[in-house]
Amino acid sequence: MPPETIFELLRWAVPVCFGLHVIEELFWPGGFIEWYHVYRPRVAAEPPSHYYKANAIYFASTLLVPIARNATAPYVLLFVSGILLNNLIFTHILGAIKTKRHSPGIVTGILLYVPLAAMSYGYVIYHGLAGPPAALVCLVFSSIGEIYFAMKKV
Repeated sequence: MPPETIFELLRWAVPVCFGLHVIEELFWPGGFIEWYHVYRPRVAAEPPSHYYKANAIYFASTLLVPIARNATAPYVLLFVSGILLNNLIFTHILGAIKTKRHSPGIVTGILLYVPLAAMSYGYVIYHGLAGPPAALVCLVFSSIGEIYFAMKKV
């Protein structure tokens, strides 16, 4: 398979993986909202519509990956796949540890986000589309939002 095809598949995999993740969280088997309110009680007053809107915005942002072109495309792929990986770590894994309960979304996070991030970072670095320092910057900056929400006490 030509490298360009692999890169295009990786880029389209981001919104597909996110879509499958949302299905697991909210619909099958579901239960994320209730679990999240136990994990982060400060948001317990948020109605379900808040999560649907947030995921719609999140999904729209994942669509930036396949539509990004030229020199920005590798960095958008790294940044957004990093966001998904950090969401798995700071929300689902740490949340499951803290609540001692299964986190809806952790299965697709582990099965999809981990390989997606590993393949994306590996492909982009191996093919010289971004160097290791730039990839590290993308990974660090992609964690900022999740770290903020993990530390927020309001």
